[in-house]
Amino acid sequence: MDWKHRFEPELPLYMQISRGDLMFHLSEHHGDGTPGTVVLVDMNGLREFHREISGKGYRHWRPGIQRMPWRADMMGVVDPFGNHIRFTEYLADDVKKPVAQASKRSGKTKTGSRA
Repeated sequence: MDWKHRFEPELPLYMQISRGDLMFHLSEHHGDGTPGTVVLVDMNGLREFHREISGKGYRHWRPGIQRMPWRADMMGVVDPFGNHIRFTEYLADDVKKPVAQASKRSGKTKTGSRA
């Protein structure tokens, strides 16, 4: 978490989280997004990322990795607002588009959806 803001304690939360160059703005404000939104994050190093978060021993958050029909591995998580974040790594022989390392800075990605 980079920062969070509320105008007053009982009002909606607005915050920013990031990892490397991937940055999300998360909002509880009405009209900022649609609950249940899906965000797809293409990346390299999915299995290493999975091992890292699995090693933290979160009680209610134990995502798995699935092989998808379009020759990619995917790990899905649900954020506290009910949105789905799907981390995807294409198999080595399928170069679809440039992807960012999960732990290294290489470019900025932002979303204003309510995540």
